Amino acid sequence: VCDKREITIIWGTIILGGAVQAAPTQPIGTPIQLEAIPFALSSVQIPTGSLFETARRRNLEFQLSLNDTELLCEFTSAANLSSCLKTDGSACATVGSPTAPLCNPLPGEMGPGGYYGHYQGHYLSGTAMMFNATGDVRVRDKAAKMVAALAKVQAAWADVPGAEGYIFPFGPNVFDMIETRCGYPGPQVDYSVPYYTLHKIMAGLLDQAVLAGNTQAMLMVTSLADWVVRRVDQTLARGGQELWQCVLGTEWGGMNEVLYNLYAITGNGDYFRTGLYFNHWQWTAPLAAGLDDLGGDYGNVYGNHANTHIPEIIGSARGYELSSNVTQKAIAETFFRVLLANHSWATGGSNDGEHWTAPARMGDQLNADTEESCTQYNVLKVARHLFQWSADSKLGDFYERAIMNGIIGNQNRLDPTMTSFIYMLPVGAPARKPWGKSDVGFPCCWGTLTEQFSKLTDSIYFASPDHSTIFVQQYVSSTIQWEEKGVIVNQTAGFPYSPNSTTAIVVTVNKPTSFTMNIRVPTWAAGKILITINGKPVAATPGTYATISRTWSSRDRVDVFFEMSLWSSVVEDDRPDFNSTFAFMYGPLVLAGLTDSNVFLPEGHGLEPTSFITRTSRTALNFSASGKDFVGHPKIMSMIPLFQVMEEEYCVYFKTSGESNIPYSPGGAAVPSASSGDWQFSGAGIAPTRQPGASVDLRTDGPNSVSTMTMVHPIVGQNHDIAQVSLSFCYVAGYDSGPGAWPTLSVALLDAVNGKTVKTVWTSSPLDKYEFDHFTGYSPPINVSVTDLAIKNSDPLFLAIVVHNNARNLQIPLANDNGLNVQIAWSNSSPGFTHSQWFHLQ
Repeated sequence: VCDKREITIIWGTIILGGAVQAAPTQPIGTPIQLEAIPFALSSVQIPTGSLFETARRRNLEFQLSLNDTELLCEFTSAANLSSCLKTDGSACATVGSPTAPLCNPLPGEMGPGGYYGHYQGHYLSGTAMMFNATGDVRVRDKAAKMVAALAKVQAAWADVPGAEGYIFPFGPNVFDMIETRCGYPGPQVDYSVPYYTLHKIMAGLLDQAVLAGNTQAMLMVTSLADWVVRRVDQTLARGGQELWQCVLGTEWGGMNEVLYNLYAITGNGDYFRTGLYFNHWQWTAPLAAGLDDLGGDYGNVYGNHANTHIPEIIGSARGYELSSNVTQKAIAETFFRVLLANHSWATGGSNDGEHWTAPARMGDQLNADTEESCTQYNVLKVARHLFQWSADSKLGDFYERAIMNGIIGNQNRLDPTMTSFIYMLPVGAPARKPWGKSDVGFPCCWGTLTEQFSKLTDSIYFASPDHSTIFVQQYVSSTIQWEEKGVIVNQTAGFPYSPNSTTAIVVTVNKPTSFTMNIRVPTWAAGKILITINGKPVAATPGTYATISRTWSSRDRVDVFFEMSLWSSVVEDDRPDFNSTFAFMYGPLVLAGLTDSNVFLPEGHGLEPTSFITRTSRTALNFSASGKDFVGHPKIMSMIPLFQVMEEEYCVYFKTSGESNIPYSPGGAAVPSASSGDWQFSGAGIAPTRQPGASVDLRTDGPNSVSTMTMVHPIVGQNHDIAQVSLSFCYVAGYDSGPGAWPTLSVALLDAVNGKTVKTVWTSSPLDKYEFDHFTGYSPPINVSVTDLAIKNSDPLFLAIVVHNNARNLQIPLANDNGLNVQIAWSNSSPGFTHSQWFHLQ
C-alpha cells in the first residue's frame, strides 16, 4: 500500500487504485537488443602480482583450503546420509541419522534460526567462476565432488513424498514455516530465510553447469526448479496473492533471477512464469511509478533491508532483458537513479546497519556500521545490467568507483595464512575494518565476496553484439583474447598509481583488422586528458568514450592519460547541518584519513581539497592534509586510499567547519544535542531510531569496546565554575541477552584543548532489561542531574557520553526538539574570560 492507494503491477502497465492481479498468463515477450555484451571470464587474463590477480589468487587458495565433508555436512545430515556433530560436541541444526557416518559442519557455521547452507551455494558459484577465469582444474574437480555428493542428497529426498528434486539443509517443511508466519496452520521451524538459501543453491548449481561445464549440475538444478514451480503453485492455491505477498516478506534472494536464467537456457516457460511471482509489490510498485521507496515510506517504517531488495532488482533487470517488459525496466532504472541520488556514499555503496533510511538523510547514518559487502556485490550486478542496455560510459565510472572503494579493500591482504573479509565497511565514523577470518562463521558477505574475488575480470571489457566494437571499461592490466575478431588486446595500466599514465593498450592481430575501440573517458577526469594512437592525438570528452575506428595492425599502441585530481564529495544530506561534511577523493578513489576523529578543519575550504591536501609520493598513493583538529590544534593528517586500509584506524567523512560555542549565561544554557551534527564520535555513530518523536539513535560499537560521543559545542564559562549538569536519556541494549555484563554510561567533561577527561560527573548502574534483539520498546527516561560540581571553566570544555559496552552495545534516541535535553549551569563567581587559547575556537 502506497500513500493509501493500492498500486498494482500489470506487466507493462501501472494502475493506481486497481485490484490485485495474479502474475501474467500472456506470452513472455521478446528479448531486448543489448548495446554491449560481456566477454567470458576465460577470455581475460591478468598478470601475476597485479592488484586484481593477488586478490583472486588469495581467494583461490581459500577456496581450495575448505574441507569437502564440512561443506556438505548439513546437507547430507538433513537427508539422513550422515550424522552431524560440531567439534565442540554441541548439536548441529540438523542432526541426521545416528547410524550414518559422523561429520562436522563448517567451523562456526550458523545453527538454528540462521541461514546455514547459503554459503555452499555461493561456494559453487565462486568456484565455477574461478575455474572459468583461471582454468585451475583443482578448483573445478573439488566443486565437482561437491556436486556429485549433492546429487546423492537430491536422490535421498526423492524418496520423501513431495520432495522430488529437493536439495536443502533442512526438510521441505521449512517452507511451510514461512506460511505459518503468515497466520496459516503449520510447523514451527527455526530457520530464517529458506528461499534466500534456496536461491544460492540453485545459482551455484547453474553456475557450475554454465561456467564449469558440469552437466550433472544442470540436471540437478532443473529438477530443483521443477520442485520450486510446484511449491509456489501450491502456496498460491492455498492462499492466493495475499498469502504469497506475505511469504515474500521473508528475504528470498534472487529467486526471480535464477528462474529467468534457467528459462533463458531451457526455454521452459514455467520457470519464467514462476520467476514473475517473485515480485514483492510493496517494494516494486512505487519504483515502477518512479518513486523513491528505499527509506520505507511505503511499508517498512524503519527502512528497507538493502540486501533483501537489490537481488530482486537484478531479477527485474534480467526479466526485462528476456521479455521487453517495460515495468521491470522502470523498476530497475528508478531504483538505480534514486539510490545514487539520495542514498549513496562516496564509495558508490549505500546503507547503514544493512538498511536504507529516508532520502537525502545520510548525515544520520554517519557511523561505523555502514555499507554491507553483499550490497556492494549486488549493486555492481545492477550497474552491469544497465550498462549492457545502454553502453553509457558513466555506468563504467560507477562500476570503477564501487569496485575500487567497496570491494578490493574488503579482503585483508596482510595475513599470510588465511585471508579475511569484512561484513560492513565503516565509512561514517572513525573505525578499523572489522576483519573476520574467511574460513570461520560464513555469513552472507563471506559468500558474496567468495564470488566477487573470483570474477574481478568480468567487466574490464565489453563488445558490441555484432563484435564491431570493443569497450575498454576499466583500466586494469590485462590481456583479452577477442576470438570473434582474431584480436588480442593487451592493457598495461598505470592506474591508479602512476602520475603520468592511466593505461597503455597494444593490439595484436593475425592480419589487418577493422574495428572500433571505445575507451571510457571518466567524469572524474577534470584535469589533463591525453589519448594518442601511435602518437597521434584522439579527441576525448569526460563522461563519454574516446572512439578510435580504424584498420588495426599488430603493435598499434594507444596511450591514455587522465590526470587524477583531488575533489570533495559532500554527504547526501540536504540539511544545512551537513553541507560541510565531506569525503575527499582522488579521481575515483575515496581517501581515508588515518585518524581517530571525524572532525578536520582544513586550512583551505572543504570544497577545494587541493588547498590543503597534497600527494607526497610519485609511486605510492600517500597524501597529507593540513588543518586543525576539533579543538583547534594544528593537525597534519596522513591519508591513503580506502582500498589500501588494512589495520589502520581511519575516517572517511569529515566535518570541516567549527561549531558555535556555549557562552556563560547567569541562568544556565542548553547544549545542542538533537542533530547528529552536534556530535563527534569515537567508537560510535548514528543509527535509525524506533522511538516516536526522535530523529536518530546514538549507537555505540560492539561488545568489549569503549565508545565516546562528544558534544562538539565548546562550553565557555568565562572563569565561572560549572555547578550543574543535567540531561535525560533512554536506551536499548544490543546483542542477545546471553551471559556477560550490561553496558554502563558515564557523563564526563573534557578539556577542549587536549581532549582529556576533566571529571566524570555521573556513571549509571548496568543498563539492562531493554533489548534491541527482542525489542518491546526503549527504557523509561533516565533523568540525570548532578549538582555542586565546582568544575573550573576557565578553559573551554566539552561534554561527552562515555559508554563501556561490556558484552553488548547501546542505542540512545535523540529527541527531535532537544536531543538529550542537556543543560549546563554555572556558579556566579569571577566573570572575565581571558584564556588566549580560546580565540582559535571562535
